[in-house]
Amino acid sequence: YLIDIGLDLGVQAWVTGLSVEWKNSVYSLADFNLGRRANNDIYISLREANVERLLKLASRTVKFPEQLSEVLTTIAPTGSLQNITVTKAGGVPLIDGFSFSAKVKNLNSSAWNGAPGVEKLSGYLTGGALSGRFDIDAKNMSLSFPGIYENSIPTSRLLGSVAWNVDDAEVTVNSGPLTVVGDFGSGNAQLDLAIPLQKTDDTYPLMSLLIGVKDFDVKYRNQVIPAVVGASLIEWLDQSILAGNASEVGFIYYGSLLKNDINRQVVQVELDATGAELKYDPAWPIAKNIATKVIVSDGDTRGYVKSATIYNSVLDNINVE
Repeated sequence: YLIDIGLDLGVQAWVTGLSVEWKNSVYSLADFNLGRRANNDIYISLREANVERLLKLASRTVKFPEQLSEVLTTIAPTGSLQNITVTKAGGVPLIDGFSFSAKVKNLNSSAWNGAPGVEKLSGYLTGGALSGRFDIDAKNMSLSFPGIYENSIPTSRLLGSVAWNVDDAEVTVNSGPLTVVGDFGSGNAQLDLAIPLQKTDDTYPLMSLLIGVKDFDVKYRNQVIPAVVGASLIEWLDQSILAGNASEVGFIYYGSLLKNDINRQVVQVELDATGAELKYDPAWPIAKNIATKVIVSDGDTRGYVKSATIYNSVLDNINVE
């Protein structure tokens, strides 16, 4: 270890390896740096730490607010943090003077009150006690929206920024434009969440999710169309849309994240498809080479077929509802 006392009366201690035994558990920290600046700022830096073990150590040394403890228990984060810096500004309360930054690698967490679950999320994290920002740069990660989508949404690349803020009433999460690349194609997304901290009859978790995708293969439609549109429509889409490519797909979800709260949910999907194959009814022949626009709005489906063929017949200008 090394201790340095500067002429400005700041103090710094640097330890290449440190093991802490606390309440029958041992925690190993690599390249641990602790210091106090002349203005009484206290800072800690670490080269790397395991998220799960770091939170366990923190919970045993600091009494977390009850709501925060409940959130951490629910999302159960795992992964690793690198190049970690934590600072407590001198002369101000902890809630105002606390700040942190870290590189995040392969973070996994479960969904919480509508906030999505993630697997293999990576990027750079900065923030304070009640707000922060995550600059995402992730490969091969997936997002899960329980109650909205039955399965997680896999991506090969996700880029963008997400910010959050906590006040007395709610937690808000707001993203900028997110660039998404996956097997389904490439596009952009934007996510906004408002999650109340107290459960009452008048409050509910609210989400706005917008997704736009280009060059979309319709076999991945269930990664865009959520389960909340209804099981019968999902079943019909699975049995009827046999093939096709959509040059553009737009999806909007706005409303409550409570289960079965359909009166406060808006779901809309619009796509322009070419080369599609459709078996509208098991008793009907298959329509091929379809060029169409399809709009799904809260369970109602409308389609405008520009052109199609059935056997040797050419069809055009057909409306389907």
